[in-house]
Amino acid sequence: MIRPTQSSPQTDAWRLWIDRCGGYALFAGDRLTIGGVRQNGETADVTVQADWRRNEGTLIRHGGDYFWSPSVSDGNNSGPRSMAPPKRQLLVDGSRFPISGSATMLLRKPSVLSASAVLELQPPHRFDGHVDHILIAAQTLLIGPTEANHIRCSGMDVSAVLVIRDGRWKAKLNRSSNTSRFLASETAREFVDLIPGQRQSLGPLDMMLEEV
Repeated sequence: MIRPTQSSPQTDAWRLWIDRCGGYALFAGDRLTIGGVRQNGETADVTVQADWRRNEGTLIRHGGDYFWSPSVSDGNNSGPRSMAPPKRQLLVDGSRFPISGSATMLLRKPSVLSASAVLELQPPHRFDGHVDHILIAAQTLLIGPTEANHIRCSGMDVSAVLVIRDGRWKAKLNRSSNTSRFLASETAREFVDLIPGQRQSLGPLDMMLEEV
């Protein structure tokens, strides 16, 4: 569902589509439940097309650190799982989520300049919702061609930054980008608002934000 609006944000979850880069689920909250795709009943915030249970646990962000808090099974393999006081496990850059099943999910913190994190799945498994990666935003997300960025556009020689303030997203090309061949006088050099449901172009970056 897309809600094109400029009113006060009603969500802390979005989808971002960038042409020639991919699709991304964006979350700004400090707690995310993670589980497998189920046809009926409540689902987790992040769902994976795999043989995972409905709620495998909760990813918690505290400051710049990330912790995994597993759910405790209630004995129903396909239904919800009850939460007991589990031991939290610190996840660092490159950590594999300790979830049993066929899928392997990793947490990445690609930049020391930002506490934002990326969740990625090893093939052939995919996230639900047709997105390639899950981005957990701690104010700033970096876009660029290298692995040091949260959003990697490997085929494009461009560098940009996304920031979230008071539930609103803004984007800007970095001045260090090699943008001379595509920057025109009308190209935005400062932060521009990303309005849900409206396409926005920054040089070669064409993107659209959706509220979830």
